[in-house]
Amino acid sequence: MKKVLLLLSVAFGFGALAQSTIKLTLYGKSYTISPNEVIHIKTKANGTTITEIDITNTGSTTNQYKVKRMDVLLNTDALAYFCFGGNCYTENIFTSPDADTLAPGQSASQLTGDFKILSADLAEGPTVGISTIEYTVFNVDVPSDKVSFTLKYNSAEAVSIKENVKNLSDFSIFPNPAKESAVINLNSAKAMQSSLSVYNALGEVVVQKDLSLLEGKNKIELNTENLKSGIYFVSIANGSNSISKKLIIN
Repeated sequence: MKKVLLLLSVAFGFGALAQSTIKLTLYGKSYTISPNEVIHIKTKANGTTITEIDITNTGSTTNQYKVKRMDVLLNTDALAYFCFGGNCYTENIFTSPDADTLAPGQSASQLTGDFKILSADLAEGPTVGISTIEYTVFNVDVPSDKVSFTLKYNSAEAVSIKENVKNLSDFSIFPNPAKESAVINLNSAKAMQSSLSVYNALGEVVVQKDLSLLEGKNKIELNTENLKSGIYFVSIANGSNSISKKLIIN
């Protein structure tokens, strides 16, 4: 069976804590997404598509993390499975029996042994079709400390994450930390319709607005005076893909 290694990214996610200990990134990449983002992926008939995700403990104590998979929609003859915590699991296992133990600041990619990072795999059937798989990474001792994301295969949405990152770049927020307002600087490779969302520590949208980006440099004013002190994520979305930055409110 032909394997296709697809490099995508997921990102920071937050559970019900004031500040989550989980940071998710595409292994070997720096692209980040907002909590609960849907990532669109293409597959090939009879091929296996692999999405590799690194996990970092951003907390101040050592924690254990596990992964849960949910098959929202599975194409005929397609199989979803994953590897994590040092082992690979069959399509009938939905929560990893094994966990990664990460010290403060440590990433799964720094652990010794195979399959320490999350490898989310989809073995496509003879006919390419739509599959939707949700993954959740969670703290074993504090289940509310979690982040979820969805891999959607062969959907109609066109722009790939790689292309979207190319279109949107030089994303910065100033000042950061902010109090009453902040300015977002963003470079766009072309004029396009986009949207801005601000997520709180629970993954809830607290600010949302439509954007009409110009080709080249864009400056976006963000009113933050109604946001409580804490950690947020600002996401600029193009279709179903986005790039995000952390914003601290004092």
